[in-house]
Amino acid sequence: LISGVFTLMSQAHALGLMPRILVLHTNPDEKGQVYIPEVNWLLMTACCVVTVAFKTSDALVSAYGIAVTGAFISTTLLLLFVLRYVWKLPWVLVLLVIVPMLVIDLVFWTANLLKIFESGWVPLVLSGFIFFVMSCHHRGRNHE
Repeated sequence: LISGVFTLMSQAHALGLMPRILVLHTNPDEKGQVYIPEVNWLLMTACCVVTVAFKTSDALVSAYGIAVTGAFISTTLLLLFVLRYVWKLPWVLVLLVIVPMLVIDLVFWTANLLKIFESGWVPLVLSGFIFFVMSCHHRGRNHE
């Protein structure tokens, strides 16, 4: 979890979607050995809040389902852009690959939509907040 969040934060910063944050390199010989204090404290706080709020792992099953199937859909849509705009494949080939994958992803996602009111709202609220911060920062930087 920690290394994934650190990677996402550095990529978001490189794309201009997040403000500057303090990155401490803990090992001068290894590029990936970093410590980001703000992110580390935020993760710790979020994990403690989720643990106290949901009490058992069974209560988090719905949140996990929504998060994972949402990641499936995002990955499939990103693949669409890579196939079409990076590799410049024709639309017919792109759709032959993407449509079956997207149909399967959407079936799983819609099955999990019934769980939104249990704990499935957690990843939706969290991702909405992160999107809000990133888009505000991006828009603010472009209007300077």
